[in-house]
Amino acid sequence: MKRFFIIPAFLGLALTAAAATPAAFRGPEARPFDHPHHPRRFLVRFRSAPTAEVMNRTGKRAGVTPIRRLPLVPDLYLVSDEGKHEPPETLRRLLEDENVLFAEPDYVWKKTGTVPDDPRFGELWGLEKIAAPKAWSLATGTRDIVVAVIDTGVDYTHPDLKDNLWENSDGTHGYNALNGSRDPFDDNWHGTHVAGTIGAAGNNSLGVAGVNWNVRIMALKFLNSFGLGSTSGAIDCINFAVENGAHILNNSWGGGPFSNALLEAIEEADRAGILFVAAAGNSSGNLDSRPFYPASYPAPNVIAVAATGPDDSLALLSSYGAASVHVAAPGANILSTKPGDDYGYATGTSMAAPHVSGLAALILGFKPELDHLTVKEIVLSSVDRIGALNGRVKSGGRINLYRGLLHSSFIPPSAQGGWRWHFPSIGTGIEETDFDSYLLLLNPGLYPAEVTVAYQDEFGPAGTGTVTVPPLSRHTIALRDIFGGGKPGVSALVTSDRPIICEQAAYWPAGRFPWRGGHNSPGVNRLSKSWYLAEGAVHIFDQFIHLLNPDPDKSADVEITFSSRNGIIKSYPLKIGPAANRTVKANDIVIGDHSQLSAIITSNLPIAATRSMFWSDGEAGWIGGHSSAAAPETSDTWYFAEGATHIFDQYLAILNPSATETAEVEVGFRDSSGPISAHGFSIGPGKRLTVKANDLVGRKAEVSATVNSNIGVAVERSMYWSAGGKTWRGGHGSLGVTTAAPNWYLAEGATHLFDQYILIYNPSTSRDAVVRIIFQDDAGAIEQKERVVAPTGRLTVNAGRETGSRDQLSTLVESANGTEIIVERTMYWGPGGGYWNDGHASPGFPLRD
Repeated sequence: MKRFFIIPAFLGLALTAAAATPAAFRGPEARPFDHPHHPRRFLVRFRSAPTAEVMNRTGKRAGVTPIRRLPLVPDLYLVSDEGKHEPPETLRRLLEDENVLFAEPDYVWKKTGTVPDDPRFGELWGLEKIAAPKAWSLATGTRDIVVAVIDTGVDYTHPDLKDNLWENSDGTHGYNALNGSRDPFDDNWHGTHVAGTIGAAGNNSLGVAGVNWNVRIMALKFLNSFGLGSTSGAIDCINFAVENGAHILNNSWGGGPFSNALLEAIEEADRAGILFVAAAGNSSGNLDSRPFYPASYPAPNVIAVAATGPDDSLALLSSYGAASVHVAAPGANILSTKPGDDYGYATGTSMAAPHVSGLAALILGFKPELDHLTVKEIVLSSVDRIGALNGRVKSGGRINLYRGLLHSSFIPPSAQGGWRWHFPSIGTGIEETDFDSYLLLLNPGLYPAEVTVAYQDEFGPAGTGTVTVPPLSRHTIALRDIFGGGKPGVSALVTSDRPIICEQAAYWPAGRFPWRGGHNSPGVNRLSKSWYLAEGAVHIFDQFIHLLNPDPDKSADVEITFSSRNGIIKSYPLKIGPAANRTVKANDIVIGDHSQLSAIITSNLPIAATRSMFWSDGEAGWIGGHSSAAAPETSDTWYFAEGATHIFDQYLAILNPSATETAEVEVGFRDSSGPISAHGFSIGPGKRLTVKANDLVGRKAEVSATVNSNIGVAVERSMYWSAGGKTWRGGHGSLGVTTAAPNWYLAEGATHLFDQYILIYNPSTSRDAVVRIIFQDDAGAIEQKERVVAPTGRLTVNAGRETGSRDQLSTLVESANGTEIIVERTMYWGPGGGYWNDGHASPGFPLRD
């Protein structure tokens, strides 16, 4: 939830000079009591944990009493107004208190969804069915998009349509192919009815609302008052639309024979980047065996639409076709505009098609960078799949506006090499422990991804497997289903013909929940001859370095150089055969009490490298562990979105791999309000430094970090918790990221057995980041949340609270306003409340334009 830091200038009163300076303003400039709020409750955050004396003094001065502390945000309290003052005066007194960081009313929120005030909206069952109110909370259309209604014309004087009509330069609204004029007035009713479903003005306290509240409707008339027209007239209308910048053509007509001329006109519209939405017809026939034109033309820009009723069954008269009719939409008893300031009901695929045209226009206005065929794929991939439509329409479903808008956000802007992932260690066993191991595959695109997984062990290839990951979907591969139990030393190369995002997770003991421990890390999507592991230790950890040589013909000569806070300790050479892997246990190479241990890996061939670490309570085997991909290069800047010191021991491990230069490093910490502190360190050549955040920032529930250096370094973060015990109960580690990006993908996720959090950090010093957090299960995008992250601020999102219980949950986080951000994900399991058995953390994978 966005926080509003409110300075009550509207009261005509200034804060006293003696009062502490309030936090910088972060919300929109709004009068706080103009928003719905609880009449006598306020949220108050103190600058530090308030003593009883401070709480009593604040309460007396402002006339409030504490109700309870809200545990998520440090020193945040819900207080009750005792009625001694009017609410604005109570707020003013709270804000003047030198101990108060911010105060605000306890605002009232409502469920997502936007219902317009059009008096007959309640009769528009179709819009409710396709989740229009929820979609309108994301977008209500834009006048930048032009939808051409090729029909009987449009009553352009209708009060519910006139504000959404496209205009010629002479002020007219389209074209009349019957007489060659610029007057497309509807002398039937059909075109006006279609136009109202697409774009009747919404929220104007009048009549009905269209799918788009704001759009431009181009009126093109080629059907006469009896609803009859010619091929040449239809082509004239298509030509006018192409020449005058239409984006979508709605065609609620048909029934003639195959026409080469009309098909080629539609194909010209396709070359111009224009969608052609067509009604499937009302013969109850199967268009797979008996085509109905223009819906049955094989042009790539055609979307053929069947009609459904309120129960989501195919409407009685609607035609269908598993191969030739693309999608269904509401088409029975549809209320819309009619000529003469009138409204009326109609049934048929003519009424279904404009729902689809409206959706396509909504998507294109929401994501104007998309091409028309991508919009078509989004319409078809975002349907609600319905049993009654299986085998009746190609998509198997009925359109859903909300899912369509969500899916438009899940289109990766570029491949960025994301279809090739290396996993040096995915086995189901290591030493004496069996794992439940999984590969998590996310397909964020609009087309099925054909994925091949090639497995290797230390001797070479160990088999392959293939899987098809549907569009906008997620797939989990359980390694025990392939190798059974206790299969150590297995690596994998994942390749795909489409961009995919891949992660790997492992838990132990196998086959039992709650697992005692587990870890997760993203795959390595690039190879390198040099790798850097900043974190590491062998004093209380078992540490393993996993290496993969994917070259099918050559052996890799590899050297691992270990260093500590005192410099280089030892170098270890090894050879890895073609298409093979090796796991090296650091404890067997570096003997002694080394509580800080980094590694530099060099090779004559490009290889992949990761590391895993485990710790024990001395009795029952490993009780926790974490894993991380190595860094393929150093950087002078590193970002960490996650971090906390209230129940965690948090560490930053910084490696200076230079053999000659000293690294001058600054570590800066930030919480949800912005920067907290910055600290400088010098790290000599070949040395490693551990920074404990707790010693620098104290007890903080939210702490992001930025590390800057004068030369390239490698940085990782680890976090552990004990839940009151002497030995860490659980922990996780993660490699930092070196650059911000506008889009981040997270393949793994679940909330049915896990506490899952999405962490977002905005490194900009001047711009808010307006972020969309889009959750997706194995059926596609399911939910979107929008939040604002202030400059240099951070945000924690509880995925379970947002989505409920989900056993598969991938996530896209995108910046809606272009401010580049940093994103991580953490997951915990076990009793909860800080008593989790274990957990893991992973950075997102960034995609750029």
